[in-house]
Amino acid sequence: MITINNCIYTILHNLIKSKTKYTTGRPLTYNIDHYIKVIFKVLYSGCQWNSLNEHLHYSVYNKHFLKWTAMEIFTELHKIVTSKKKKN
Repeated sequence: MITINNCIYTILHNLIKSKTKYTTGRPLTYNIDHYIKVIFKVLYSGCQWNSLNEHLHYSVYNKHFLKWTAMEIFTELHKIVTSKKKKN
């Protein structure tokens, strides 16, 4: 599977944890790490969502991706990473 830089992965994990509150509805089947890895697998490979061969239906991963995109989590991740890069 695709590996993600530990720094970026930690920042993304913390952003998702801080912004999403799963208080209603069905609890997550797997922890957030699993969803992040599968979403990055799709983003890196460019494969279609429906061609995923994972434990859950592809629409579950797609819905999480769309939800996090609407919450601008990936935009914030980009801002954090670029600001850290400028400091170095």
